[in-house]
Amino acid sequence: MAGIFGSHLKKEYTAFGPAVNLAARLEKAAQPGEILVCGDTYDKVKNVAKAEMIAPLPLRGIRRKIDVYTIINT
Repeated sequence: MAGIFGSHLKKEYTAFGPAVNLAARLEKAAQPGEILVCGDTYDKVKNVAKAEMIAPLPLRGIRRKIDVYTIINT
């Protein structure tokens, strides 16, 4: 979900939900200069980006199995 949230004193545009939580966990798990994506995202970019699957990562607050890929710079 994305939109303008807040009160009459302060409003801001933000997004939240499972996809945003997953993206935040992958961002936190990535090393400097590394890009991590889930399997769903990789399926959408595999024709234009090279990646390799990495070992499963423990992602706080996410119980389901997530395929994680690291994007390879070419």
